[in-house]
Amino acid sequence: MLMVPRPWLAVLHSSGPERFRTGSRTGSTGLGVTIAVGQARLLGPRLTFRNLPAGGAEAELQLMDAPRTGPEDSPPGP
Repeated sequence: MLMVPRPWLAVLHSSGPERFRTGSRTGSTGLGVTIAVGQARLLGPRLTFRNLPAGGAEAELQLMDAPRTGPEDSPPGP
């Protein structure tokens, strides 16, 4: 499930994410957000966004370990 706080949710749904965006005030293309959102949709990790007090934003992508299914998936012994 894609976890996005409310202020960011409106921004992501109203304008994109777009692959390449020009003319923004920050000079950013938005490509990082596009990649992160795409990976979250594909792989299923938790993706959160928050505004930083000093300005800007922070994105956190939490990846989960795959479940172990058998001896071949176990870490090697001593």
